[in-house]
Amino acid sequence: MSETQQTDNATHEPGYFYSVLNLTRAASQAEINERHRALSLIFHPDKQLDPKSKDVATRKFLEIQKAYQILSDSFFRTLGEEGLALKWNDSMRRLPKEEKWRDRIHPRGRLECTLDASSLFGPYPGTAQDSFPVSIANRMADVRLVACNLRHSVQRQLGSKTLLAFTTRVSKHEKNAGVQFMGTVRHQFSPRLASEISASLLAPQILKLSADYQDEDNTVSFKTSWTPLTPTLTPAASLTLSRRLFPRRYERGVLSLHAGRHPQIAFNILLPSPFNFGPSDTFARENAPPGSVPPSISGLSYATVHKSLGFSFTSIFPKLMGEAGITLTELSLQIKTGFELGLEGLTLLFTGSWSNDSVEISASTIMNPMGVVLKLDFSYLEQRLALPIVLSQHYNPIIALCTVVIPSTTMVVGYHFVLKPRRRSQRLAHIRAARQAGEEDSGVQREKGAVVALLRDTAKRHMQTEKTKEGLLITEATYAPLEKDDRVSELSQDVTIPIQALVRNSQLHIPGDLPKVSFSDPAPFTSKVLRIRYLFNGRLHYAEIPDNVPVVLPLAEHLVE
Repeated sequence: MSETQQTDNATHEPGYFYSVLNLTRAASQAEINERHRALSLIFHPDKQLDPKSKDVATRKFLEIQKAYQILSDSFFRTLGEEGLALKWNDSMRRLPKEEKWRDRIHPRGRLECTLDASSLFGPYPGTAQDSFPVSIANRMADVRLVACNLRHSVQRQLGSKTLLAFTTRVSKHEKNAGVQFMGTVRHQFSPRLASEISASLLAPQILKLSADYQDEDNTVSFKTSWTPLTPTLTPAASLTLSRRLFPRRYERGVLSLHAGRHPQIAFNILLPSPFNFGPSDTFARENAPPGSVPPSISGLSYATVHKSLGFSFTSIFPKLMGEAGITLTELSLQIKTGFELGLEGLTLLFTGSWSNDSVEISASTIMNPMGVVLKLDFSYLEQRLALPIVLSQHYNPIIALCTVVIPSTTMVVGYHFVLKPRRRSQRLAHIRAARQAGEEDSGVQREKGAVVALLRDTAKRHMQTEKTKEGLLITEATYAPLEKDDRVSELSQDVTIPIQALVRNSQLHIPGDLPKVSFSDPAPFTSKVLRIRYLFNGRLHYAEIPDNVPVVLPLAEHLVE
């Protein structure tokens, strides 16, 4: 990447012009004027005697002038650079053509086959004289297909707000079969309000209506269905209300009401809580192009823990429900467990699922007094296959435990011996690419070296001033990747001189939410840390400060005992 390209890219980063002057976004006009005057004196071309230094100083001086002019513009401070430079790109001009492509039919299919495999784990109905291969063959012969359902749908966009869809459903059970063909029209009245109407074109004629409203804090959903030509069948209707319980928090309450042949009322509290165990690299991730941020080694850095607890009444019978799970964002993996406790007994649910852009795999184990069911789901490009498998027709915790423990053990072993080494290799490949790019971009390195040379005299004067009053003396400062186990110590950059040049009146402050344009980037789009050893009042201090944390020196907590 050339120097010009790098500068052009950097100017589009949020807060770039503030970082040129080492100011926060809340800086006043007086602070902008003062920093502009101080930096202009350092980088003024007329003060440079060496022709090479003069060229570098000229470019830096012009950059400082541009930053000063833009930050002094009231329109920029209101709208930002992106607001002033907004232009319609080619993709927006081609929007009508792209809409025609999106109007094409989107086929979706789902096949569900229910198998009864309880004969594999139940008592053997044959004789004791049967050999092991014969008994296995007899057990396999008793596995049967209980039900099969096939669903296929196509849809077409009618305008920008209306969708037309047709769905065919074919079902086959042990003693009967059926075909259903439905048409659906969905209209989006606004970004928050949508409605849908579906009608069956074959007997039995079923009419379904639904409406959904959703904003940042509330969700309302109403659904109803009835058979106009069969008045003896009771119409059914359901209403679901969801609301955020507290401002700026994630907890939600969900109330569900159902009226029909089996009326039901349910209430749940949803308690999601996102967290991360990874390094503080928010700034790097927000400003990185898609796919440029190297993955963490563990894949466990970012996750969401979700819990729910509630109750329901089916007719007059109460039931207590609960669920807890975790979603590992980097691994696209979700694990959850749930329970239902009612008069019928205890039902337990264990689920694990994984997905990527085109594939989704899910496995669930359901155990209740009626038996044990293993449900497998596979999906590829909107085509789904579901296999509910009845493993036992009686309460059997041993079978249920095996269906949970065996896949979990396989997953843990695969993660430790396959996935984790692969992620380590991927991360190292990112770091090596950054190192190679830095070595090839020698022009940028020379530019940074020239800037450091221009700051050397200023840093020396600041150091002499601070030394006479036992103020803030920077003895060593490095800018390097945060993680120390990636064998990337050679990417560390010595920034002692730029840091000392920023010291003013025995204090140092660098905003934490802005790019550090005075330093070479040792590893683009990775978490980095500024490690500083300094003297204050003649005593040694040490600080490690991540990218997104402001640099404030001196602090008593940095004192080395």
